[in-house]
Amino acid sequence: MQTPPEWGYFVPKDIRIGRRTIKTKVNDSILKELFSSSEMVSYLASQSLEQWQVEYAIMRAPISLEQKRDLFLSLGKEEATPFFVPKAQNIQRLLYETQLKQGEFLYLKCYEDNGEHFVLDENKLKPFLTWDRLFGCIREYLEDEKGEEISPYLFHAEKWSPDGKGELKNDYDFHILGTEICYADYYGSSRHLEKDYCSMNPDLNLPVPFHAGDIVTIDCRPAAPVSHVVILEVGDNWDCCCLQALGRGKDGRWKIGAVKHADFPPRRWPIFSPLYRITTFCGQLPEEERLLETVSRYIEGNEKKGAALWEAIHRFNFTEQRGWYNKGLSNRQLRKMLK
Repeated sequence: MQTPPEWGYFVPKDIRIGRRTIKTKVNDSILKELFSSSEMVSYLASQSLEQWQVEYAIMRAPISLEQKRDLFLSLGKEEATPFFVPKAQNIQRLLYETQLKQGEFLYLKCYEDNGEHFVLDENKLKPFLTWDRLFGCIREYLEDEKGEEISPYLFHAEKWSPDGKGELKNDYDFHILGTEICYADYYGSSRHLEKDYCSMNPDLNLPVPFHAGDIVTIDCRPAAPVSHVVILEVGDNWDCCCLQALGRGKDGRWKIGAVKHADFPPRRWPIFSPLYRITTFCGQLPEEERLLETVSRYIEGNEKKGAALWEAIHRFNFTEQRGWYNKGLSNRQLRKMLK
């Protein structure tokens, strides 16, 4: 597997230039609030993680801002040099910005999954003067989808404020999963935070307990339907591109990609990392994904065979004229490679 030259953006600058970083152990009670995957919880509890890895795991998790603040405070209780407590303070400042002042209002946007992508439902565009009324409206929408395990809706609340010049400005967008504010984007003067703090980001670099040949479940609902991939490489289990897999694209072709970069499922709407819910698959795969079982048996837990298959697929998708293009393989082409 070839690591792309732009890998460095995924690791904080302090790590890239070689500054010393502090490792920390995270107990499973904290990890259980972040990961619904019991395999990830038990494995990460046994690892010493870099502080920045823990920070990103909390910031980018599909949990409320309040939970993120409280987890940082919990981690900060026993640290000698403040690292996690300032993160909690940042989120508290962000929570302060959710409080509406005179002249401010919220504008709710509802996006619905139509099976291909998320579409703005213009019939659900509404302004609100209080969060209570906004969440009440969301609950009404969710009431219509009671049979769904996870809501097909994504909700965004724009915060609008007077700009002092007779117009309105939109400094903050709050992203809501269910009825919890989980992420925020802000565009005005960044008085307190860097602009991407607690924004939606599906990239997450953590070690994983999986091995070449494992078939795993990828669950990033509501961003995309549940799917499955087979692990081809784990590599050093540290680099952001090391966890390579093979999965079926929306076009029905078999494609390779980096799990930590959320190449699976296809990025219809990148919200959060698949690592939060990733689990070993047990059971019968859907008919269209059954070829994964053949790939798994072919690899037989041998990472060299998984890496060789990755290289073969990569070469197949590379041309001098076009360079790398992940067009994937048909069922017939993949079966031929496995012979």
